[in-house]
Amino acid sequence: MSIREKTASHVQTLLINLRSGPLQQPTELLRLSAQGTAKWQALIIPGNPGVASFYIPLMQGLYNKLGGLADVFCISQLGHNPQCSMHLHQGSCNLKDQIQHKAAFIKEHMLLPGRPPAFVVGHSIGAYMALHAAYQIGQECLHTEGIPEVSQIFAVCPFLAFDASNARQRFLRFVTRQPAMLGSLAALLGSLPQTVQRWIVSTHLRGLEPHARDAALGLLQWQPAVNALHLAKHEFIDLDSPAEWWLLKHFSTRVTVLCAPGDMWFPDAAYSEMQRVVPGVQALMLKGQRHSFCTSTLLSSAMADACTTILEDVARKPQAEAASAIMT
Repeated sequence: MSIREKTASHVQTLLINLRSGPLQQPTELLRLSAQGTAKWQALIIPGNPGVASFYIPLMQGLYNKLGGLADVFCISQLGHNPQCSMHLHQGSCNLKDQIQHKAAFIKEHMLLPGRPPAFVVGHSIGAYMALHAAYQIGQECLHTEGIPEVSQIFAVCPFLAFDASNARQRFLRFVTRQPAMLGSLAALLGSLPQTVQRWIVSTHLRGLEPHARDAALGLLQWQPAVNALHLAKHEFIDLDSPAEWWLLKHFSTRVTVLCAPGDMWFPDAAYSEMQRVVPGVQALMLKGQRHSFCTSTLLSSAMADACTTILEDVARKPQAEAASAIMT
């Protein structure tokens, strides 16, 4: 199936309430609606910090590469968006809560009768969430008729296990044990004039494009900062064990792992171990990519291109198999 690119229309920002999942609190959702009848649905699950606006270029890239024939969503991590964090008590959402939150959205807004196939792009810890949320939904499908499953999962620069040999990971695990202390520092910086805040972010986080800089500025508040740090604390607790390669075996050809060279969250040793433990796993090492691709429009577009190329291959396989069956 050949898809002609189409320029993305306006990204909608919505606040939604899920009927199920943890806490039933308002959630920030970004949406690009298909032009005409959608042939795909895409959900982007952010890493941490989980502010959806970091991923606007990726949303636009997926939309354009799919010819405007997809409804593309990006959902913020619960409590990480400044407009929604006020509804949460500090540190109220751990990693398991965030997984339930994403599973609830997928079931309530995507896997509905008459809707097109849904695929999920999870970045960093969002890849871990995507795998577990899709697995939970799949287990429910075994006991409930009529519930479709997620068709494809893209684990992008995944964070699947804590690496005790990595000094930076050890340092981050240490500092995130006290979310309130770092949250106070973020709140202090957020109380400064906007021009000073922008100077601090631009100086210490070099190379951020405007969309990423604005997303980072939104984290200079007490509640979103504490909620992001609380999630990070639980990431290091829950992932302090060997990677759950069985999930990749379970999903087989429905999952693709997209990696960046030199990624400290998924190092070369983890890539090699994955290939050894999960023979035949669909995995690509993307030259020129980096873990923080979402801060760059160019790298986000390249990541979208990698995802949609695989989707086109998936769409062609049934057609090729059907043609082969007719010929034989």
